Amino acid sequence: MPTRADAEHYLRELAGDRVTMGVRVERFAGLTAEIVQRAGAREAVLGSIARERLLAALAERELAIVKSRVPGISAKLSQQVVRFVQALRHQDFYKSPGVAETLDWAHALTELDARSLTPEVIGDSLGALLKYQDDIARLQGETLQKVLKEATSEN
Repeated sequence: MPTRADAEHYLRELAGDRVTMGVRVERFAGLTAEIVQRAGAREAVLGSIARERLLAALAERELAIVKSRVPGISAKLSQQVVRFVQALRHQDFYKSPGVAETLDWAHALTELDARSLTPEVIGDSLGALLKYQDDIARLQGETLQKVLKEATSEN
């Protein structure tokens, strides 16, 4: 289930395109309701399918940003990076990574000549993605394996 951090993240994304929402969005549901209203829809409640489509569209946008702002990153690595970060945003962290952190991490991975995400590569570069030691410590062991599997699986 998307969290307040998701809503704030996507609101910042929209603001980055000079789209002003004109409201303070407290929850993801508030953001989706505002988007639906501005789109002229009668129903302000998005179902799970619509919510997943919205999240997929935002992930596609983030992927396009990574490809355009990180020269030399492979298509495979850029997809894995975006999937990994998207999966992290569903975890309980003090500060979920935004697009800026995704770009920082993608730059770090290209500097490390990473070709794909592995536990070793993630361990060497996680500080560029997560800013708090508690969050880094929380993403160890089984949690890391789960998120990594989600990011590297072919859909």
